[in-house]
Amino acid sequence: MWEDGHYTEANSSFCPAASSYDTEIVALSMALEWLMHNQDKIRKTLRIFIDNKGVIQGGLNMDVHSNQMESLRINLRLLHLLSKTQLEKIYLTYCPSHTGIKGNSRADDMASRTSPTIKGPVILKQHFTEEKRRIMNEKWRVRASTSEYRGRQWLVVRYNKKCYIPKIGSTAKRKRHFIEMADDDMETMARITHGITNHAPTGECNRRFFPEKPTDCPSCEPRTLHSSEHILTCCRYIFSFPSMRFWKNNKNNDKMLKKIIKENSTIFSFEDLPPDVL
Repeated sequence: MWEDGHYTEANSSFCPAASSYDTEIVALSMALEWLMHNQDKIRKTLRIFIDNKGVIQGGLNMDVHSNQMESLRINLRLLHLLSKTQLEKIYLTYCPSHTGIKGNSRADDMASRTSPTIKGPVILKQHFTEEKRRIMNEKWRVRASTSEYRGRQWLVVRYNKKCYIPKIGSTAKRKRHFIEMADDDMETMARITHGITNHAPTGECNRRFFPEKPTDCPSCEPRTLHSSEHILTCCRYIFSFPSMRFWKNNKNNDKMLKKIIKENSTIFSFEDLPPDVL
């Protein structure tokens, strides 16, 4: 509060406002409430200077709008001051602030609720979502480039000394090779994909994503992790590889993978998951 050339009192309170307009209309209501509790400060004329024309108009408007309840409080407090005190006249005066600051006029025009002459950028939720996606993609690229990233555990399929790794933009020959491995069978192709990409339904998958579910191999000794490596090398299947090193160094390991999938009908399928114990 400003009186006789200096501040006499300052006050504030919590305001769940969503914009500067909401904050300023609440501030007007607080000023009138302060006068109601300090009637000795009231003279016959009251001048309130506000730097927001919308607050002057909206503060006295009791029709339905976003700040209707605050406007009702303002009008009730004005009525009390005019009827219970010596106050005779109240002036709500528009006084532009921040004058002389570069860019302020342009900012005020852009924030106008009527028809701004300068259009500002339209900010949508989509913009924040796209930026978040861009950041996450960049983090994923950095993480995937390291040798420790689990996504690099794909099995390298070899055929006549050539490496075949499925990826986006693969040539038609490369794509056709995997289809031929599966004999054009959709279910077999799914199990080959599970095995190559290490995204098979296994106990290791349960440990990573569903810790409450069992992780032990249903065909081997207790506490044996049911992982892709275990399935391919030492699990009690009809046929398996001696070791992963043996698999990687074999010049035609595509035939080996095809054989183990053909001879074990449930390998890398959901039927092979460790059973839930009820």
